[in-house]
Amino acid sequence: MSDTNEWIDARTAASILRISERHVNRRGTDGSITMRRVGPRRVLYLRSDVERIAAETQASERPRQQLVPRAEMLPMKDAIGTLEQARHERDAARDEASYLRGQLATQTQQLEAQSKMLVDAQELRIQLAQAQERLQTAQAHQEAAEAKLALAESRTERQISWWQRLFGRS
Repeated sequence: MSDTNEWIDARTAASILRISERHVNRRGTDGSITMRRVGPRRVLYLRSDVERIAAETQASERPRQQLVPRAEMLPMKDAIGTLEQARHERDAARDEASYLRGQLATQTQQLEAQSKMLVDAQELRIQLAQAQERLQTAQAHQEAAEAKLALAESRTERQISWWQRLFGRS
């Protein structure tokens, strides 16, 4: 054993006893380990008491408890600065998301308008194709009518006597 008047902190006591620092504090509070306050929050434990309890509980035979690393505390100024920066980044992200939602709505409206225009254009193409078919049919009818008229005129000319054709009488 070590010097009986040697004082150790809660972390060292916890590693010797293979228990948590909080459990070491409970043992100190209930009186099984002698403790001494060195400040408003710092407490030291008598090494001889810790080693005595370790021998009684056979702590060396228990598996070692995983120690959770202490979180490093940021100074308050840095913590506030970090918090403000995180808020600023969150607000910027929120603004960007709002802007992007607006852009999406605008593009959606444009896409819907273009889709409608595409449908209208397709309908116009169909109507144009139908009009072209009607035009071709009408032209074919016109050509047929002109051919009939030319035939009728040629027959009429043959029926007019030669002297009427000569003097231009109809």
